[in-house]
Amino acid sequence: MARATTNPAQFIKDTGKTLLGRVENPAGAVITQAGLTAITYSVKNLTSEAFTIAAGTAITISAAVFDSLQGANNADARWNADSVGYNFRFEVPATAFLTAGVNYLVDFRFDPTSGENFALLFKGPCVDGT
Repeated sequence: MARATTNPAQFIKDTGKTLLGRVENPAGAVITQAGLTAITYSVKNLTSEAFTIAAGTAITISAAVFDSLQGANNADARWNADSVGYNFRFEVPATAFLTAGVNYLVDFRFDPTSGENFALLFKGPCVDGT
């Protein structure tokens, strides 16, 4: 794998999580739908080393990748990393985050039409939302 960026996150037990990212390929270009052949993901409880979403679970590219940046200049309140925007959005289901008090790793794998595969990672604790 050429490159993996790890982002901090916090998850809430039994609650889905929308994850956003500005994803670039290993050459540094912002990804587009046409530049990918597949995206898969997994969610792992790092305490027990058990997957809550199996490795290699497919994501529909057109549902998760935008060909133009979204949320620029505060147009989407969910994106607060910068004023440039994001091109990847995915809702991880509530069934992925079953246990408060542990750390989870959400691992997205991108398979480009050419070049090396790459990853986008989110890691952080799960808290009880009550």
